[in-house]
Amino acid sequence: MRTARELFDGYQQCLVDKDWQGFGDLLTEAAVMEFPFAPPGVVTRREGREVIRAAAREGWGRLPLQFEPFRSVVVHDGRDPDLVIAEYELCGTVTATGERFQFPAAIVLRADQGLIASLREYLDLIAIARPTGRAAAIAAYLMTPTTGPTPRAIWEAALRCHQQGDIAGYAALFAPEGVMELPFSVPGLPSRLVGGAEIERVLAPVWQRSRASGGTVGYEPKAVHQTCDPDVIVAELDLVGETATGARYRLSYVHVVRVDGGRIALLRDYVDARAIAERLAGRAAPS
Repeated sequence: MRTARELFDGYQQCLVDKDWQGFGDLLTEAAVMEFPFAPPGVVTRREGREVIRAAAREGWGRLPLQFEPFRSVVVHDGRDPDLVIAEYELCGTVTATGERFQFPAAIVLRADQGLIASLREYLDLIAIARPTGRAAAIAAYLMTPTTGPTPRAIWEAALRCHQQGDIAGYAALFAPEGVMELPFSVPGLPSRLVGGAEIERVLAPVWQRSRASGGTVGYEPKAVHQTCDPDVIVAELDLVGETATGARYRLSYVHVVRVDGGRIALLRDYVDARAIAERLAGRAAPS
């Protein structure tokens, strides 16, 4: 059974050879790979052996870099024998020009039964983007000062308002001409609302009926995706609730959120219309 250090060596060789198939063979079925310093628009977390293998096949295949064996490698063995932390330098050549590159990196690898269970790779994103021609765009994004709350923070505030039944606070998060859209038809609701006043007027009765029925409601975010546009996020989430009688229910959503000037300019709410209809019908049925 391979040790965590041997798995790190195996990962290095797979990267040098661009052997995405062999890399997948080093992973547990439920392996997780993360890139905490990934630039905007790049997935920061992948889960599952085949998902990671497919991403390596695509990413390594189009990456215009040829890596060499890692240099200046310092491996820190954890007290946990299944944990290894490594510092090293990635080096090699740009395939199109022959230009050489070199930049530092660090990795945290956890093993389970001789396979990689999790891998977190910390990369100098500007350095690695330089030979690909994307460094200037990434640097400009990183150096742009923020002038208010992030799109994610505003979206999370909207979720809190819904949980608390604060429709006035929810509506106030929208810009004066902010738009809420329901692309999937929901019974009793228009597909497009414009401005906080209209959003509050239309949604207030729905929220009041929901709270009057008792029970609890909460959200379970599944993934929040940062897009190449710093003002836009895409969030996948579940609403999990319990009625006054103790019956539990779950509704899945996808939110596309655009902010402007610290307020919501657009919230496009994709919801399971069938499940919503069943939920509304169940609430309206006589007891």
